[in-house]
Amino acid sequence: GPDDYNPRLLKDTVRENEQALSAWAAWAAARHTTYGLGRTRTAVLATIDHIMAKAARAPLTLGTARDVFRVDDTHIPTLLFMGVADDVDGSRDFLARQVAALSQAAKGQEAPLPPEFAEMLRLLLSGADSPYGSSQMAIICGDVPAPRETERYWRDIQRSRGAHPLFGPLTENIGPCAFWDAPREAPTRISHDAPVLLVAATGDPRTTYRSTKALHGRLPGSRLLTLENANRHALYGEYGNACVDTGVNRYLATGRLPEKDESCVK
Repeated sequence: GPDDYNPRLLKDTVRENEQALSAWAAWAAARHTTYGLGRTRTAVLATIDHIMAKAARAPLTLGTARDVFRVDDTHIPTLLFMGVADDVDGSRDFLARQVAALSQAAKGQEAPLPPEFAEMLRLLLSGADSPYGSSQMAIICGDVPAPRETERYWRDIQRSRGAHPLFGPLTENIGPCAFWDAPREAPTRISHDAPVLLVAATGDPRTTYRSTKALHGRLPGSRLLTLENANRHALYGEYGNACVDTGVNRYLATGRLPEKDESCVK
């Protein structure tokens, strides 16, 4: 929805990311013999809490003598935030192997890393792959002003820790828009309707389903194609759901919308 697209657009995604993390924990618990993170959803989430507590006291050491990384409690939420954005088995396996390595390090054990995890840490710790260097960030900062008082962000971070200790501080944190020049003009307001097909998953951890429904309400001529019970942002042509792909292909080929909103099942 247009009202949600602003410099602090991740503030309202905490609930969806927590739900996605909980769903991943249940998946990992069902594969306890593979990852050793806990036999129940609660136990897997407790493992993450233990990792965070240890990393808050001192950085965790991961990798080998040739490639050593030190990860603290400010880095781990970002890894989890990135990991729960996709709920296909391959992505969930990758996150489970990351958490398993972090768990080993939290126990003081040697924690060798899969090559792709080592590369992710290299980018994360260097800032080379930061989304704050993206064109999207320039567009957001140029559209809507962000709060400029650093103390406000700090207060929001501290206030979020109780209810949302993992993702609250991450999504409330300060970003480049706080230091950006003020927008030179107001965003263009488009008030006419459009016969568009909106496609969204109920557990989308980036563009929330609530926001998609708000946009749907602003466009009475639109139709909403919902993928139920999926925690995923990009769907068409990427997620592998035949129902979603068929619905979008039909719209692209004919330009015709379905008569009413439709749903698909993961």
